[in-house]
Amino acid sequence: MKPKQNIPLYTAPWDAKAFDDGKMHNLTILVSFHNSSKTKSFSHEFTLNPPTMSSAVNHGDLGNLAAKIVLGVEWPTATQVAFGICLGFIVIPLSVIRTSSIHTVRIRSSGNKYFRRLKNLANDDVVYFLFVGSSLYLAVGPLAFGYFLDSSIGTLFAWGLFADGVLLPADTVYMYCVIFLFPYVYGAFFLLYTKTLFPGLLTKAGFGLLILLQCLHCFELYLTYGILALFSPIGLGRVMFMLCCLRCHEK
Repeated sequence: MKPKQNIPLYTAPWDAKAFDDGKMHNLTILVSFHNSSKTKSFSHEFTLNPPTMSSAVNHGDLGNLAAKIVLGVEWPTATQVAFGICLGFIVIPLSVIRTSSIHTVRIRSSGNKYFRRLKNLANDDVVYFLFVGSSLYLAVGPLAFGYFLDSSIGTLFAWGLFADGVLLPADTVYMYCVIFLFPYVYGAFFLLYTKTLFPGLLTKAGFGLLILLQCLHCFELYLTYGILALFSPIGLGRVMFMLCCLRCHEK
């Protein structure tokens, strides 16, 4: 099984059913360095037939079970679905509530204090465009710039990495957004939503924690991908997002 010539290794054909025969298989990756005759190989044994889930749990063989999940699941599709769900839970409810509020004089559910609080946030122009706009930007806009491939400066999108004139698929970025970006977006929205439920000092402490975590992520990007990544949308941009949310909370 080999990738096509001049096509990144990420696009090598893979069919989990071809290896679901109960045997051990060897996965070998041969890396050829750009403009060099130097090569390096990596090998790893795997099987798609570990013990059943129940026996795996009983015998503590969760490592094999996890390996089967990783090798057997279509991760590009799974990460895109997870990203789409996280995006939809922000954009769709806020947009529907905001549109309904514009075209309807009175909504029956407006007597419900929880719905009314959510409707107030959806009708707030700053809050609406801050959360919906930022979420949509994660799906289409460049997320970061930096040295993602050694000395080559690249532009990272949720759907790929553009570097050296080549667009490389980067499905792990979807999962990065799901794990390290959307939770903070939901956290900030929750603090705004519960503004009237908790004392101001408590919610401000929550924003302080979120901002601190964003600063740590910025530092991580700087150490890994350089100064350009620090000034990227998912670098200092994420800190600015939290500061804007805090400003909305204080008004």
